[in-house]
Amino acid sequence: MGNGACRVERRGDCSQAQGLTCDSNGMVVAIDLSNTPLDGRIPQEIGSLTTLTLLNLANCSLSGYIPISFSALTSLSLLDLSHNSLWGTTPSELGLLKNLRRLDLSGSSLHGSIPSGLGMLPKLRFMDLSSNYFNSSIPVSLGRLNTLTALDLSSNSLGGRVPWSIGLLTRLNDINLSTNSLSSSIPSSLGLLTRLTSLNLSGCSLMGTVPGMLSYLTGLYALDLSSNALNGTLPKLRKYSRLAHLDLSANSFQGTVSGGVGKLSLLQHLDLSVNQLNGTLPKGLGRISLLSHLDLSMNSFNGNLPEDLDQLTALTNLNLASNTINGTIPDSLGNLTNLRSLNFSTNLLNGSIPASFGDFSHLLYFDVSYNGLNGSLPVSFSRLSALKHLQVANNQLNQTLPASISSLISLTNLNISINFINGTFPAAISSLTNLVALDVHFNSMNCSFPSYISTLTKLTWLDMSDNKFWGPLGETIGTLTDLEFLCEGGLGSW
Repeated sequence: MGNGACRVERRGDCSQAQGLTCDSNGMVVAIDLSNTPLDGRIPQEIGSLTTLTLLNLANCSLSGYIPISFSALTSLSLLDLSHNSLWGTTPSELGLLKNLRRLDLSGSSLHGSIPSGLGMLPKLRFMDLSSNYFNSSIPVSLGRLNTLTALDLSSNSLGGRVPWSIGLLTRLNDINLSTNSLSSSIPSSLGLLTRLTSLNLSGCSLMGTVPGMLSYLTGLYALDLSSNALNGTLPKLRKYSRLAHLDLSANSFQGTVSGGVGKLSLLQHLDLSVNQLNGTLPKGLGRISLLSHLDLSMNSFNGNLPEDLDQLTALTNLNLASNTINGTIPDSLGNLTNLRSLNFSTNLLNGSIPASFGDFSHLLYFDVSYNGLNGSLPVSFSRLSALKHLQVANNQLNQTLPASISSLISLTNLNISINFINGTFPAAISSLTNLVALDVHFNSMNCSFPSYISTLTKLTWLDMSDNKFWGPLGETIGTLTDLEFLCEGGLGSW
């Protein structure tokens, strides 16, 4: 290929050439050199191989321009130049490839406009122009690609409106326009795409309300409208009975969440965080038995934790932080034994931390800080050997720190600050040699400064201020060579 040869004279030569396929006449019909470090530029001479039906140069460390000579490859059905370091714009002449079915130019550093000529490809089924630097509007002409089943224009700098003509692509199964700067409303014409299984418009600076016509997309498996400026009430969720992934986070949706969400029996991922939703947490959540990710944080939900939350035994991530949820934490939540992360921080919860939480054998992250919880850390937490982050700051914990904390050998962050924890600081904490951050400030611990902290050599953050420690500090701290933050105010006499 490097010398521009466009014909292999003997069939044997072609069969032995890496990445080349020839027909019975010895003509090159396919070049697949994907994931081969070729370096250099794409040869113009490839445009002479007019019998080519497949050209795959993905991830070949190529540079330079896409040759205009490619316009002669009218037999081509697949063109993949993805994940290279190409220059310049995309030649509009690619619109002459009348037999093209798959076009992948993703991750290739292309910039400028998406050529309107790409809307002239009558057989195209797959188009991926994602992860480039295109900064034009989306061409209206793409609405002519009536055989298209997948369109990915994500991670560019596209602006303007989402063209209404996209709604004419009635064979589309998958559309991804995420991470652009479209700054427009969602066109109601998208509701005509009734074959859609995946719609991703996240991070597009979209405004306005969700069109009612989107409720016609009843075959959706994944819907992501996150990180926009959408407002109004939530779409009628019960319409999307096949959804497995729903992300409407980081918008300005208002109002309550209807019990219809409990009818989404196939849902695995639900994220409504960072909105302005209010009312009690939706009823019927416990019926979504496949749910593994639930994030309703940073809203204005109130009331008690739902009684049926303990039925979500597939949950691995549960985040209800930054709401005004009140009442006690049900002991029955200990049934959620697959949890990796639990965050109830910044609410109005009271009562004690359930001992049943010691059954979370897979738990990595636990945060109930900024509530009104009392009592102590349950002794049963000694079974959480995988736990890395333990945050219980700013509560009303009022007993001693249990020595059993020494069993949390994976712990990297421990914050028990701003409580009423008393007694001595347990020597067993010297076993927590993976600790990077330790914050126990503003408690009532009363003992000599724990010299065994010198064993915690990975510490970068240490705050033991506003307790009743006494005794020498300097020699102990001197061994903690990675410390970046040390607060010693209010520690007393050294």
